[in-house]
Amino acid sequence: MRFIFFFIAAAIIASTVAYDQTVKVNGTISCNRRVARNVLVQLRERDTFDTDDTLASMYTNDDGTFRLTGTEDEITSIRPYLRITHTCGVTARDVCHKITEIEIEKKFVNGETFNLDIYLENQKSKETCD
Repeated sequence: MRFIFFFIAAAIIASTVAYDQTVKVNGTISCNRRVARNVLVQLRERDTFDTDDTLASMYTNDDGTFRLTGTEDEITSIRPYLRITHTCGVTARDVCHKITEIEIEKKFVNGETFNLDIYLENQKSKETCD
């Protein structure tokens, strides 16, 4: 019973101490010198004791561009990153895809917009197949 009371009290205190933190990311994605259209881009935030949160997501436009803004209410500094799901360099595109993750520096949390050009062929990626 004490554990439940402690847990509830801690949750209430945490919710009053937490503060909004916002990240803005703009970019262009390409694969082998061609724009990457319709690629899933997620702005995510790493959590230590829970699954990572998705703050925002979208598919790239016809010109390979994306623009994401996400806000998270946390006690400690958030650790944002981009997760890009794509088929650049994948031969079995009907059953396989790659996931590329790009860390976002803390200076972009509640700061200026993080602008980047992403060349998927130069990024470390994990390939998975269904």
